[in-house]
Amino acid sequence: MKRYFKTTILAVMAAATMAGCNYLDIVPDNTVELSNLFETKEKAYNALADCYSYMPDIEGVHQSMALAGDEWIGRLDAGVAGVRSYTRGSKLMRDWNNSTDPILGFWSGAGGAKDLYEGIRICNIFLNGLGDIPNMQEEERIDWMSQVKVLKAYYHFYLLRLYGPIIIADRNYEPYDDIDLIRQERKPVEECFQYILGLIDDVLYDENGNEKEDLYNSRSEIYLGQIDRVVAKALKAKILLSCQPLLQRQQRVLQQLQECGGRALLPPDLRQGEVEGGSRRNGNSYRGRRGSGQEALRVLGTGEVLGSG
Repeated sequence: MKRYFKTTILAVMAAATMAGCNYLDIVPDNTVELSNLFETKEKAYNALADCYSYMPDIEGVHQSMALAGDEWIGRLDAGVAGVRSYTRGSKLMRDWNNSTDPILGFWSGAGGAKDLYEGIRICNIFLNGLGDIPNMQEEERIDWMSQVKVLKAYYHFYLLRLYGPIIIADRNYEPYDDIDLIRQERKPVEECFQYILGLIDDVLYDENGNEKEDLYNSRSEIYLGQIDRVVAKALKAKILLSCQPLLQRQQRVLQQLQECGGRALLPPDLRQGEVEGGSRRNGNSYRGRRGSGQEALRVLGTGEVLGSG
């Protein structure tokens, strides 16, 4: 009798286990999926706002890199000067930074900074998920997509200015992806610049170099602050004008990274010390940068033209 009872218990447990497996195959109610973020125009607009929410707080006294210079000296009283979380930029200048707890670490969102790689991943989700939405015109959808592409370029550029060679987060990876795909390496500086400029060019120009109108020329009062074509062109001009000075400032650090990683992260002419004042690096580059600045100024309607000298 005891043996029969034991056998019965085991049979019931086995049946419950099998039923439990079927239960686990059922998706729970109220599960949020990525597609739910774009069900309506209002939800899609919230997703667009999320992409903007990662922009660095330039005006924030305690969260901005603006104080990481000698133009302005922060308060020196003990209540501020002695606290790590206050006027963080000035703490960088005072050598308070360290690798375990970085100040204004935009790479990972440490020390009061925004996590820009997380922001880039949010942009990727938006670009992959924004499809046909009821009550949304196609030109408006293209405009939103173009805004996010420029934001994605800006976040990469901000990281590039701070860290030199960076990981290009062109797409998001899934947990089941191969580990070799997930473990990305830093890319050479020139490749980073080309990728960033390519994102902006994809918004502004077609494959033949003709201007596109994917981005609106201007914004109505209620949408002021959102990216338009003027902002995109001005950002491109800034990036082009920043290429050479940024490479020269980071030359020593980039050479060290090259030695550690075994891969050239610095353009050949800078590695060989052949550049002086940027005049020998790509003779047409300054012409291209000046043209981009003129283009931005023309769109702004200032009537100004950059000098040709």
